[in-house]
Amino acid sequence: MHANHICITKAMPLPSGDFVKINVDGGWIGDTLKGGVGVVIRNTGGQFVRGLAGPIFCNSALAAEAYSAIKGLALSANLGFRDVIVETDSKLLINGINGDFRNKVWSIMLLEALHRICDSMHDVGWSWVHRDLNRAAHEAAMIGVRAMELESWVSRPPLSLVQVLVSDGLPCPP
Repeated sequence: MHANHICITKAMPLPSGDFVKINVDGGWIGDTLKGGVGVVIRNTGGQFVRGLAGPIFCNSALAAEAYSAIKGLALSANLGFRDVIVETDSKLLINGINGDFRNKVWSIMLLEALHRICDSMHDVGWSWVHRDLNRAAHEAAMIGVRAMELESWVSRPPLSLVQVLVSDGLPCPP
C-alpha cells in the first residue's frame, strides 16, 4: 500500500501542489449493526471540493472507519485526484494500514480493498488527527448513519456540515 507517510499530529497542513485532503470518519451503532460513512474532500486552499455520507451495515466501529476511507479514496479517484492525504481520527485504522493487526476486529476484505484502491493512486499519505480536528467528517458520518441512501455533495454540503466548516475557519461554498 502506498502509505508513504503516517503522521501522528494535531493536524496535517493543507496539501500543496496537486494534493487534496480527504477527511474520513465512520459511525457505528453496535446493537443494530448500522453505521455511516462520512467524507469531506478539500483542495490545497482548504476549500470544500466534494463530500458524501451514507449508511452501511458493519460489525464494528473499525469497519465503519475502513469503509469511510474506502469511500473517500474511491470518490477522490473518480474525481481524478491521485495524490491525496487521508485524515482520520481512528488510531486503529492507521495501525491496521501500517500492518498492526493486534486488534482482531480487522477484516481481510476491507484491508484488501484499501490496498487495491491505494495501489491505483499515485501517492497516498495517512494522518491521524484528534476527533476535534475531524469534526466535518464526523458530522458527515452522523448524517450517513441517519441517511436512507448515499448522499453526495458537489458544490453545497448540508447546512449542519456548512456550520462545522465555517466554525473551523475554512472556506465553504456560499
